[in-house]
Amino acid sequence: KTALLNVPNVILPRQRMKRETVRESYGIIFIWEPLKDSSPAAYVRLVVGDVPYFYGDEFLIGNVHNLLHIADDVLFMQCPLSDITSFPFENALGRIKKLLRNGNKPLSQICRRYNEIYNVQKVQPKISSEIVKKTNCEQSEKINIKRLRYKDVLITTKSPNNTFLLSNGKIIQINNIYLSENQSQLKYIKICGDILQKRKCIYNYLCESKYLSAWNVTKRNKQTITCEVHEIQKKMITINLSEHKKEKIYTLGLLHM
Repeated sequence: KTALLNVPNVILPRQRMKRETVRESYGIIFIWEPLKDSSPAAYVRLVVGDVPYFYGDEFLIGNVHNLLHIADDVLFMQCPLSDITSFPFENALGRIKKLLRNGNKPLSQICRRYNEIYNVQKVQPKISSEIVKKTNCEQSEKINIKRLRYKDVLITTKSPNNTFLLSNGKIIQINNIYLSENQSQLKYIKICGDILQKRKCIYNYLCESKYLSAWNVTKRNKQTITCEVHEIQKKMITINLSEHKKEKIYTLGLLHM
């Protein structure tokens, strides 16, 4: 049986290895030694116990000592090591470090910085809305809008500017944009359209496409809804590859809006 130090490259009996050879070698080494206890904890103890032999006593730092507790951590957390990561904690430490201006009284500095962050008056960005083109029929109580610019994105009733992801997760293909005559504010603009039903993800590897707002959708079982323009969350690009009776429609979300 073998005890792993790193990625395997060379396998040698322990008795034939010299400390100087190991230190000067660029290869990664497997140590061969029979163990009575074949549990993962036993392998880890063997590796940590051999660290002074190969690298010297000065190499026994806290990180090496913590290897002894890895097997216990896995049993306690009931999950593999691949599901445990310290990156979020390290990212938080990085953000805290940026708050420090010098090494004098770091805790006081952090408290003051967070107090400034939470008490500063944040300026809410204004969402730009502009009616580019509209038609007003005298016999109708609605002002029909042909083109609308919202969040720097053009909205129309024709492809490729008529498909959007709403804040409730539904995908709408817009057929009509209008504003009631008694309403003059742009935030009351209504959009009406058909719901594109999500069928499945376009791909599942390396991740599911739904996390990138990409789906295989269908126009069957049409459902028409009306909502306000501020419910739009993301612009979608629709690709229709349908052939005869076989429906193939895909929607891909723009990364930024």
